Formats: sequence, structure tokens, C-alpha cells
Amino acid sequence: MKEITNKLYYWYTIEKFSEFRIEFDKKSYCEEFPWLNNKKDKNFEVYLGIYKNSDLVDFIINKYGDKEGLPEKISGFSCLCIFKVNEKGEYIEESIKMPTLPYAINELISGNINTTNSSNEFKLFVEEIESIAINKLKSVNYDTLNNFFDEILKQFKWFNKNWLLVKRKFKVEEFEIKKVVIMKRLIHI
Repeated sequence: MKEITNKLYYWYTIEKFSEFRIEFDKKSYCEEFPWLNNKKDKNFEVYLGIYKNSDLVDFIINKYGDKEGLPEKISGFSCLCIFKVNEKGEYIEESIKMPTLPYAINELISGNINTTNSSNEFKLFVEEIESIAINKLKSVNYDTLNNFFDEILKQFKWFNKNWLLVKRKFKVEEFEIKKVVIMKRLIHI
């Protein structure tokens, strides 16, 4: 019975919860902050805690059961969170995004997966991370990013730092500021 329960937990976690798919291209900055080079009229998205999806799936398999009857390994890369930074390197409030899969693993490990309202609890969890981001990322540089990352890892004590990609703990992508949104905000002021 325990083996069946473990497989059900596994499927529930993999199917219900998601990770972020991350790709690397020529426009990606790896382990570099472009706002330090005075890039103007750009905002940036920071992907923090990049890992191979297969490492996370292997962790779940090792924790909750054998590989028999379980899906093929998931390929690609994901991260623990994504947030936005303005052209000055300042954290943009309410921009934090978190995949649900690492949160679900927390719930599995704590035994809360079936006892809590996962949507509401996840929302509260993201709000807690948002609060940490506001406090730690007033100006995003290597020190503040590492401090913030350490705080995130405290939330995911099971996460193995060896899963992080070598020289790619984070990546940054730029995007243009949407002037229409800015105009709408100015009109409402």
C-alpha cells in the first residue's frame, strides 16, 4: 500500500505542479548584471537558482519510490524563482514568480500535501518570498542576490546546491519597458 501511495504522491506532484522552462540564448546574460553597464530604457528578468529538471525528478523518485511505472525523466532547466529589476538595478515590487513544483515538494516532505488548501497556501508562500525580496533586493548586485538566494534556500532545505548549473546560478534577460503601461499609471496619478 505504501508503494502505491508513494507513486500517487509522485504523480500528484509532477502532474499538478509546474516548473519554469528556461532556455539559454545569445541574449541571455549568465552570471552578469547588465544594469551595471548603464543599459537604459530596459527592465530585466532574473532567473535565480537554475537547475536541471532531471535532478529534481531524481530527488522525488529517490524519496518516494522506485522508477518502475513512473514517467521518463524530464529534460531541460528550471529555476526556484523569477523576478524583475528596473534599469537602475532595483527590484520591481510584485514581480516575483515561483514555480509550484518546489513548493509541492516542501508540502510532500512535511506531509501537508493533502491537508492544506494548496492554492491558498502557495499564494501565502509567494507573498512571504515577495516580502523577503522587498527587504533584500533594494539594489540588486552580487551580494544582495546571494543573500536573497540564501533566504530562498532556507525555504527549500531539501534543495541540493550541487544541482545548480556551474557558472549559471542565475541568468538575466532584458525586456523593453512598456510605455503604454507607464502612461496609464501617470494618468491615474
